[in-house]
Amino acid sequence: LFAFIILYLFLRSFRSTLVVALVIPISVIATFAMLYFGNQTINLLSLGGLMLGLGSLVDFSVVVLESIYRYRQNGFKIIEDAKLGTAEVGNAVTASAL
Repeated sequence: LFAFIILYLFLRSFRSTLVVALVIPISVIATFAMLYFGNQTINLLSLGGLMLGLGSLVDFSVVVLESIYRYRQNGFKIIEDAKLGTAEVGNAVTASAL
């Protein structure tokens, strides 16, 4: 909830904020499902890794959305904006994730 409010204050776009806000619960559910099916326990180390991963995921999402938002202000079509914005920062985000 806190991340959603802060993102909305910076992006000033409900749709963009909603995209990032939906990524958080989906990734948490997917992580716990993988832990369950992999017969792994939820311990302090796995929760710490989850929090680190969520922070990175939100950061990367914001970087990509800001790039797309900049193209949206130029008046391109939505699909064109998404392609151009992702192409601009996609390699940098992927490299920093590794």
